[in-house]
Amino acid sequence: MPRRGGGGGSGSGAATEADINLRTLCQDFNASKFVVFSSLLSFSLLFALRLDGVIDWSWWAVFAPLWTWKGVAVSGAVVGSVVWWRRPQSRMNADEYVQYKAMLISLATHLLLLMFELLLADNLQSRRHLWILVSSTFPC
Repeated sequence: MPRRGGGGGSGSGAATEADINLRTLCQDFNASKFVVFSSLLSFSLLFALRLDGVIDWSWWAVFAPLWTWKGVAVSGAVVGSVVWWRRPQSRMNADEYVQYKAMLISLATHLLLLMFELLLADNLQSRRHLWILVSSTFPC
């Protein structure tokens, strides 16, 4: 990038470029993907550390990041359903109806995954369930 001005090198061009990059980053930020990926990363790290014996935490604490993700998904579905039922004009649009049904299917999948994760954490902690019972809740 050519310098402007008289050789003093104020760096205003670099600051403007960084400002544009930061603005683009903020505009392109996807909060839902951030929650999913940060939950999966922290769960993977905690799970590996627990299996290696580096940490001696409860399995409930290890699985907590996944439940944070499920909590966000369920609360989003609740808000989406409230908006859907309070706006009767949205029920007339066929595309919005298909999107609402897709959200309900996604909610059902998240709830099945939540049940599997709860049973898995409980079984790893206390060994009170048969593994066939735990795996039967896993959505295929």
